[in-house]
Amino acid sequence: MDFQADLEKLSRRPKIDGWATAMQLTCESFWQALANGNTSTLHLVQEFCRMLHQDDSFDLARLAIPELRGFIDGQLTTAQQEVLKHTHDLRETSNNRSCITQNDFDTAAYREEKDILLDAEINRASVLIHSGGALDPASAEEIRLWLDQRPGMKKVKRDEA
Repeated sequence: MDFQADLEKLSRRPKIDGWATAMQLTCESFWQALANGNTSTLHLVQEFCRMLHQDDSFDLARLAIPELRGFIDGQLTTAQQEVLKHTHDLRETSNNRSCITQNDFDTAAYREEKDILLDAEINRASVLIHSGGALDPASAEEIRLWLDQRPGMKKVKRDEA
């Protein structure tokens, strides 16, 4: 594989179709070549790191290279360690973004939207299951049981159904 040509193509991103796919495949192959000690790739480490610092390149590379996500499995070669050193800032930024928890979005408006969507789901399921027809007692009981098992759903009184 000619990594020099591939890296040059990827650097001119708008000129090729399927850029994201090509990026991931090249990153995976390049990382494997570094792991195997392929000497023809060693001089391209700096260019590879420069490419990772462009726009969303690093996010795509993380999908193909687990070590960029922090999953280090086994011994890394010197060239791989060099890539990790040059992408330390990118990895820190990505890790900080992934630390956002659901609580950060748990506002009153967000909870209200969740309730509305849950109500819509219950209504849609009810219409689909029963096609708008009258319910027999067994079907009504099945719906009550199903509604009782829904997370976050207020309990339905037996008299309402």
